[in-house]
Amino acid sequence: MPQQVEALSAAIQGLPIGYAAFSRGDFDQALIGLDPEIDFVVPPYLVPEEHSFHGHDGVRRFWELGFREFESWQIVADRLEPMAPDKVLVDATETMRSRASHADTTVHTFHLWTFRNGLATRCEVFFDRDAAMHAAGLQE
Repeated sequence: MPQQVEALSAAIQGLPIGYAAFSRGDFDQALIGLDPEIDFVVPPYLVPEEHSFHGHDGVRRFWELGFREFESWQIVADRLEPMAPDKVLVDATETMRSRASHADTTVHTFHLWTFRNGLATRCEVFFDRDAAMHAAGLQE
């Protein structure tokens, strides 16, 4: 059990580094803490034709779809909340600038990460904290 706690602690420390790498468009660096077989799930209305992305190639494809729409896309992890034994809930602020209108938009999202052996095996994105807590098994 201490090894699992240690691995989760290291993963938590790596999340802000990954978000910063993503925000500057360094996808190779952002993928470092992600398992090669990660499942990355976004709300269906965000990308109607595909809301579940698999593996590094799938995550990269989702990010590239976003960067086609956005001139810039910054994600800041405001709060990281460990949820034993293998999950972390990140309260994040995302700021995007539209390529078309150059308008800035800021949204608050919740990312539920699942880890195994120090690598993220799943990330689910929510726009509602209660839904994220429910997915983590902490609310009915």
